[in-house]
Amino acid sequence: MLIMFILYRPGTFFFSCGCVFFSIAFVLGIRAIILSYVLGVMKKEYLPSLILLSILALMGSMLWMLSIIGEILRAQRRVNEEVFYQLRNNSKAKTINNEDVR
Repeated sequence: MLIMFILYRPGTFFFSCGCVFFSIAFVLGIRAIILSYVLGVMKKEYLPSLILLSILALMGSMLWMLSIIGEILRAQRRVNEEVFYQLRNNSKAKTINNEDVR
């Protein structure tokens, strides 16, 4: 079921996954801003959470880009399926016409 969802709706799937990562990064960013500017207690102890913030934001952005690529591939697959369908119908019509001529 998940594979079919990824195959036929890649934009929705990857964009949703990217939103999860990006929203976690957003919460960590708000926490860092509050700690540094509002409370003024930003120390080296909070550096790993900032590194995690940057990794999560990067992963979210990459998943968003992957959703765009997936949508492009989905559109291309639909065009290919339509072309194959037309070719199959044309070849069947030619074989029927050739049998009628004989």
